[in-house]
Amino acid sequence: MSLRRGLLSLAIVAISLFAVTPSKIAYQFNREGVSLYRAGDLEGAERKFRAAIEAEPNRALYHYHLGGVLKEQGKLKEAEIEFRRTIALDSTHSLAHNSLGLLLRWQHKLDSAKIEYLKAIKFDLTNYEAYCNLGILLEKENKPDSAELMYRKSIEAKPNYAPAQYSLGCIMQDKNHLDSAEIRYRLAIDLDSGCYEAYNALGLLLKWRGELDSAELLYRRAITCNPKSASIHSNLGVVLLEKKNFDGAERAFRTAIDVNSMHPYARSNLAYVLFLKGNFNEAEKEAYKAFENRDEFKTDTLNRNIVIGNLAILSVVNGFAKLRLGDLEQAQEKSERVFDLLEQHEGIFVDTETKHLESGASFLLGCVYLNKRRLNKAIERFEYVLVLNPEDASARYNLGYAYFLKCKWSEAERYTNAAFELRGREYPLAEELLEDIPKYRNLSKKSLESKWWVIPIMVVLSFGCIIGAIKLRGLKWLFFGLLGLFVLLAVLLLLAMVLPITEASFLTFTVKLDESKVEVPTKIPLEPRRIEYSPASIP
Repeated sequence: MSLRRGLLSLAIVAISLFAVTPSKIAYQFNREGVSLYRAGDLEGAERKFRAAIEAEPNRALYHYHLGGVLKEQGKLKEAEIEFRRTIALDSTHSLAHNSLGLLLRWQHKLDSAKIEYLKAIKFDLTNYEAYCNLGILLEKENKPDSAELMYRKSIEAKPNYAPAQYSLGCIMQDKNHLDSAEIRYRLAIDLDSGCYEAYNALGLLLKWRGELDSAELLYRRAITCNPKSASIHSNLGVVLLEKKNFDGAERAFRTAIDVNSMHPYARSNLAYVLFLKGNFNEAEKEAYKAFENRDEFKTDTLNRNIVIGNLAILSVVNGFAKLRLGDLEQAQEKSERVFDLLEQHEGIFVDTETKHLESGASFLLGCVYLNKRRLNKAIERFEYVLVLNPEDASARYNLGYAYFLKCKWSEAERYTNAAFELRGREYPLAEELLEDIPKYRNLSKKSLESKWWVIPIMVVLSFGCIIGAIKLRGLKWLFFGLLGLFVLLAVLLLLAMVLPITEASFLTFTVKLDESKVEVPTKIPLEPRRIEYSPASIP
């Protein structure tokens, strides 16, 4: 009897050892999911992790792994649900708190993200990723000293963690400790040759030092590590632009846009290089696209304002190009766009920039009106330019020319003389106009003096028409014939008197624009160095 009981006990133990339980099934699915994840098969890994959860729903680790693979597939809402389920099952799960914090950060819920990072650190004082991400958040709160402390704690927890070395380098650079920053960037690259963010940051540092060849080499290495980073292509373009390699810069900016069509930095920089190549029309189009994507800058107000300013400047520049081609309607549209931008974004420009833009747009609009012979409006615009900049010789010249067309000789002479003096008496257009003013003034006087004999003829004809009307009432045809003759002679007299004056309106007008008149877009938006790290969700 005792033997039977012993054999039965052994059988029960054997069955329990070799039985396929839900826990073992879930464990096997999880292992397979991890293998697929490491092989890069994210969809396959997702299926395995879901199967593991179905077999064992209350295992926090499986929910965490599923959240991680969902995050990497861009399914952020589903990932957040899984991280929250992980925490519900295990409130001390440090990695889940860190991953949830990152998702909240991406949603701009900074306070909530900070709480999750702090919890991650509380439950695991060696969570180097949480330290690093908390440091990035503190940087955004403008707390560089606290951020530096977090980066150093991250490095203390894991000295070979490249993102923390890179982030500490950014802090050192912000504090103008450039040598220390360079050391940290290079250390990050040594630790992780695929750390393209460190290449990017070091490239910017070398660019600011003027070491353009080294910066270009670093950016090209970064592109090898991550060819899908629009930021790096854009910054490579900036370096090539500095080296006067305009074609190479254009290719780099266009590649950045191919990678990310919403990339505002690349758009604005492409507009700039097209401007330098003289392609004003396409430059303005790209600047406008960058302007439409301005919300992509989010909190980067400096570069956002640069994009808006560059659009205004390029609108003026392209407006003058249209004016020279005789496209007055397009030129007028460009100038009016600038006024709209200044009104809609009041306060983003400093006073000097606003004056430059207003002056350029008003000057352009004045030239348009002058070419359309809307002289009063042209005068109004040029006078406003002089309010903004009394030393503007071009505006004074065009104002003098407008008065010349109105046959207001004194005003024309006064403004043209002022323009001539402002240019140091080296102003061919003004000199030519000063020679024309007395000539046409004299012609207008002579036209009246030389046609005095027409007046008595007109008087005689007038009396003749009156007598004819009295004596020849029945002969209406004679009366109307004489009246028609009178009108014809009156018109001829008027033309004879006025023609020499209106000949001034047929003078060739050339827009003379000082290069100092309109500020060209010399500010180029650069990518920010900071790139937040997404922790590896699956150990």
